[in-house]
Amino acid sequence: MKNNKLNQREFAEKINVKKQYVSWWVNDKVEPGYKSIARILQAFPEVDANWLIRGKNEKNGNNNIVNEQKAIYNICKECENKERTIRNLNYIIDDLKCKLNECFKKLKEKKI
Repeated sequence: MKNNKLNQREFAEKINVKKQYVSWWVNDKVEPGYKSIARILQAFPEVDANWLIRGKNEKNGNNNIVNEQKAIYNICKECENKERTIRNLNYIIDDLKCKLNECFKKLKEKKI
């Protein structure tokens, strides 16, 4: 945006997204999705795709290690949270199975 002297609204219009999305990207609230990245590269062919996607510039090989580490950390945390949720749900399922079996036993006893 700075190289093209565009503000967030103008940039958003140029790539056909809401200004709010651009604001979130600029402020590291969220990262642009595939479609948005494709629109940016289409509207600004001079932008290096590696730099945009990975923080890496082909010319000098600089790597945005902080962002990569942050992404890896977030993925690991997300996986841990999902695994914890799965374990908790499995406990609930097991408990419900036991209760259901107890109900079936009581029903069988009443029928006899």
